Amino acid sequence: MPTPPSDAHAAGIAPTRRSRHLDRRDDAPATPPPMVDSTTLFSGGGALLRIAHADQVYLLRITRENKLILTK
Repeated sequence: MPTPPSDAHAAGIAPTRRSRHLDRRDDAPATPPPMVDSTTLFSGGGALLRIAHADQVYLLRITRENKLILTK
């Protein structure tokens, strides 16, 4: 049985690399991605976290408005 198109596909919006990955549907049962509470990530009391990925360092910070920002 074919998989129904995503909302973006139905609206005529071409999928981006990100949306294709997020909309990926396999025959295997879906499991939700792991969840980590931000208080666990920032348990050291700071508002800044360094993340290493593919030979790059990213900074995850909490803003004054209590939002998360990821920058290179």
